[in-house]
Amino acid sequence: MLENRSIAAIYAACFTVVLGVVLLAYHHAPTELYQLLPAVPMNNQRTLAQMLDQFHVAGAMEVPEHPPGMPYVKTDPIGSFEVTTPNGDSLGNVRIKTLPAPAAPPPTIIRFGDVAVSAAGCPTCPVLDEEAAKKQKEDMEENDIKLKRLEAVAQRNKERLEHGLEVMKSLKETLQTYLFDIKEGLRKEDENIETHLIEKEKEARRRPRGPQGPPGYDGEPGLPGHPGIQGSRGLRGKTGEQGGIGIRGAAGPPGKPGPMGTVGPKGVPGPEGPMGPPGVPGPVGPSSTELKCSKIGGFIYDGICLKSVTINKDEDKFPKQCKPWTPHKKWLKAEWIAIKNMFSVKPTTSNIDSKMDGGRCDNHAAIMSFTQDETASKVWLNQRTFDFQPTFAGQTCTLYNAEDTIAIYACVV
Repeated sequence: MLENRSIAAIYAACFTVVLGVVLLAYHHAPTELYQLLPAVPMNNQRTLAQMLDQFHVAGAMEVPEHPPGMPYVKTDPIGSFEVTTPNGDSLGNVRIKTLPAPAAPPPTIIRFGDVAVSAAGCPTCPVLDEEAAKKQKEDMEENDIKLKRLEAVAQRNKERLEHGLEVMKSLKETLQTYLFDIKEGLRKEDENIETHLIEKEKEARRRPRGPQGPPGYDGEPGLPGHPGIQGSRGLRGKTGEQGGIGIRGAAGPPGKPGPMGTVGPKGVPGPEGPMGPPGVPGPVGPSSTELKCSKIGGFIYDGICLKSVTINKDEDKFPKQCKPWTPHKKWLKAEWIAIKNMFSVKPTTSNIDSKMDGGRCDNHAAIMSFTQDETASKVWLNQRTFDFQPTFAGQTCTLYNAEDTIAIYACVV
């Protein structure tokens, strides 16, 4: 087979030489040489090949020795030829090469288990890769060992988890027992304390009650608290329907006696009569509260001793001999006018300046203050005592708002 391939390669090389000479002559020959060529039909290839005698081919073809171990294979270079015209002009060289060897078939890789029966002495038959098969068996054995090791580790982990669960169950039961004991102890201690307190209470009830102690002294007034946030004014409620006529009341007391008649003539004086009945009691004198309030220079209004003082800065100025306190009332504007008339020393209007100065707050110990003005008075009211808002455009909560400001305090008597 190798010999036939070498012969075919030599024939192909000779044909290449002839074809190359023709192509060089056709492309490089002068025009006058084309005219010397006889007209030959295109289908007569043998006559065309006979016209090569007008060109000269010089050269040699050498067939090199075959490579070692390959007696029928020839390799390049084989040789070259120079083509010239009759005038000696060179047309070029033609190199001779062998055809490239056909591509070798891809190697057959046989894996373990893919070996098929083939005839002996066949070079293309598959061959068993014993080394690969041996390596594959070793890998399988190593993988089996790893799997067994992993199974043993998994079994140990499973045993550890089961042991941990048992320990957790035991711990849970122990904790439940301790919790139950603690709850029972707390319950018993609670019952003991309750029983002891009941016995003490019964014992205290059996003892005689002692005499009442003397009243304590009045404590000092506490510090004024911080003013709270002014709340929004609520909507006025709807007026209810008029009620029905009530039951007729009891008869009133007898009316006043009529006027005394005319005096009759003077009679004969009679004997002295017995002692007459007690006379009508006189008017009720002032109470002790009124007396105490008048002694410190105050006036009673609605059962509360009030005293005034003129201030010249925005801070409390307690009147002399007055322990101030804040009564919880719901006085309205009528009460403010009455108290203003009691303590004002200058002409003062009852109109209130409803701007921001003053307001209804609780940042001072006084119950109210007002400026003595004939047009509009700036008013500060204590929100614990008065229940109406003197300002409508905000409030400054200042007790002192102008000269001749009078502050009114409620005094303890």
